[in-house]
This record gives sequence, structure tokens and C-alpha cells, in this order.
Amino acid sequence: MEHTLACGLVHTTPDRDAVALWLPAGPGAPGLPDGYSARLAAITGSLIGRFEAFDAALEARHPAAVPHQHLAILAVRPGRQGQRTGTTLLAARHATLDAEGIPAFLEASSPDSHRLYLRHDYTDYGPPIDLPGGPALYPMWRQPHDLRHTGRQQ
Repeated sequence: MEHTLACGLVHTTPDRDAVALWLPAGPGAPGLPDGYSARLAAITGSLIGRFEAFDAALEARHPAAVPHQHLAILAVRPGRQGQRTGTTLLAARHATLDAEGIPAFLEASSPDSHRLYLRHDYTDYGPPIDLPGGPALYPMWRQPHDLRHTGRQQ
């Protein structure tokens, strides 16, 4: 969260029932925050190897050659899920990205979230990432909409 507040964008609902963390990525984007490895080790303890493998798996599949926005986290409080709360946060950010011509990338963390992002014009960015002992993650890419030709308004 600190890293996103420092160099990205945090979108939330007024009641804080949902949050989206967006980070600039690709050429020229800021790297990991200073002390990241030490902080990760302090937080994860004996599980550090799993978290390092997780980071490496994501990094290996992340598009590096194109400037874009990375949706690092979209989280909705369980009691608010299924009420279009996450969709509202996505639509707000997508409107800006479309107006600026900036693509987006994310890793969907479940088949349900994969379907959600497909409905928001994301496409699969290669096969799922299979994590040892964990769920599959679905890397996904969204091209910005050309507002001049779709009839959409900002």
C-alpha cells in the first residue's frame, strides 16, 4: 500500500468497502521500494522462499516492453461482492486509461475474477501461471479503447 501511495494510484469507495491499487509498469516505471527484500523477509519469516517464488513467477510473465498500468489488487469486502462495487472502480479507472491511451495488465486470482475481467475487455496474456501449492493466476491485458471511434464519452 505504501508503494502504491508513493508512486501509483489508490482508488476506493467512499465507505472503504473496496479498493483498487494501480501501479505504473513497463519502461521508465519505478522499481520495487527500497528495502523490499528485507521487509518481505521480516513479514513472511520461514515462508520467504514461497513469496520469492511467487514474485519471480509474476515477474517472468509481466509485460516489460510496453508502458502500462498494473492493477496489483482489486479487493471488495465479502458482504459487498456481487453488487458491482469492483466494476464501478474498474470503470472509473478504465475511463481515464482509455482517454490517455494507456493499456492495463493484471493477474486474475480465480476463475470467477477471470470471467469478470473478460467482461471488462481484458484478454488472456498467455496461459495461466501455476503456482506450486497455490491457485492458478490468469495474466490478462487490456488495450485502451479508442474513444474517437467507439462513440464513448469521457
